[in-house]
Amino acid sequence: MEVVTRPYRQDDLAAVRRCVVELQEFERTLDPRLRPGESMADGHWSTIVTRCGEANGRVLVAEQGSAVVGFVPANRWPTAIGRLL
Repeated sequence: MEVVTRPYRQDDLAAVRRCVVELQEFERTLDPRLRPGESMADGHWSTIVTRCGEANGRVLVAEQGSAVVGFVPANRWPTAIGRLL
């Protein structure tokens, strides 16, 4: 089944949160010192959204069928930084 990307919508919140939790739980298998997904997901998501807003970016979601299966924050660098790179 094809995976498509599209801009995040507010009604994607629960699905994106599940993605954050699942990723964190996987990472905890590699490093058990990490916090459980349920305890960090809301704060982490808030940080992602804030940083995207500050960088004039957006969040994209990956959708397969009608299910959100992933996300990526896409930030835009300010023009001055882009010139330096």
